[in-house]
Amino acid sequence: MILNRLYPHYLLAKMFQEEGNIEKVKQQAKILLEMPIKVPSMAVFEMQEEMKTLLNK
Repeated sequence: MILNRLYPHYLLAKMFQEEGNIEKVKQQAKILLEMPIKVPSMAVFEMQEEMKTLLNK
């Protein structure tokens, strides 16, 4: 599966978090944080901040 948008990676990370699969959460968080931002918005920055906190847990 190739995802080129931020939101699907965010949703996958949240789903894996609910399942307790920390390895997959961190994988999706890293992918999301490494993706280039095409259109900066508050939603993008909030998703990035949440993924940063998940990586630091």
